Amino acid sequence: MTTSVAMCTYNGALFVREQLQSILSQNKPVDEIIICDDCSTDDTTNIIECVQQETSIKILLFKNNHQLGVNANFEQAIKRCSGDIIFLSDQDDIWEKNKVETILGYFETHPNKNVVFGDAWLVDSNGDFILRDGRKIRLWQVVGFSKKAQKQFDKGFELELWDRMNRATGATMAFRRNFGQSISYSTNLGILHDWLLAIKAFDNGHSLGYIIPPLILYRQHSKNVIGCNIDLMYEQYMDDARYPVQRCCTDYSYILHNTEYLQERVNFQTKRYGFIWSFGGYAVLKNIVYYFRYYGRYGISFFAFDYKRSLYHSLERIKHKLHF
Repeated sequence: MTTSVAMCTYNGALFVREQLQSILSQNKPVDEIIICDDCSTDDTTNIIECVQQETSIKILLFKNNHQLGVNANFEQAIKRCSGDIIFLSDQDDIWEKNKVETILGYFETHPNKNVVFGDAWLVDSNGDFILRDGRKIRLWQVVGFSKKAQKQFDKGFELELWDRMNRATGATMAFRRNFGQSISYSTNLGILHDWLLAIKAFDNGHSLGYIIPPLILYRQHSKNVIGCNIDLMYEQYMDDARYPVQRCCTDYSYILHNTEYLQERVNFQTKRYGFIWSFGGYAVLKNIVYYFRYYGRYGISFFAFDYKRSLYHSLERIKHKLHF
């Protein structure tokens, strides 16, 4: 498979050489680098032209006549790529040497995936790891793509994870050319190109995949056009974590204020099971289905009180009777 890099630049003179050098130093070299500069006013384009003279790898630089903005600029960079696999690149990060070969290996073993994204180490303007409590911070910690979220993702609940924030950062993404070039990124949806790319992959047969080992150093500095606001994203992550706790508190509050009524229902059902068991396990199963429907109809959490004990014992008796 041939490879292209779609890079967008704007006043990135401080870091663009280091970014390009990390791409040119890959264990598996890329075939071309397409760069679209959005009217930089510093030495960004001069530095790129110097790097062009230093390498045999094809680097094509396109200078916009007027500013297009992030989405439109990335769209034209993507459209100009000719490789089978297109890698997105910012102007200020650092790629690990095995990034290209790792992602190509993923696409070869996952023919049903059109897009893949990965994790990243967060570094400062000097390229030093950003620490919290003495530990290096990974991008997925900030955007909330935890092991629990990965399990949800694997079960097909992608949109539930992506409805409030994007967890697939563009700088870590790569995709098949035919898929990526079929998308119009200049939309009025108010979302960036990488978020849109992920959503389109969901709609296309759940064709978004992920790679766990971090493959880039994701630089955070004062001049980021798109960066990772650690404090803001951490707060959003905490909001996501608080929601199920608040939901449980609401359920338990209902239980505490209706304890007597619920206990009466439990006692009644316990006696009722003693009677209907003589008719066999089938009647018990019908009764369980009825209660799922009943409590769901009134918005009551079915498993929120002691009724689940009698349900558990009933199921155990059915299992014993049927020998499984």
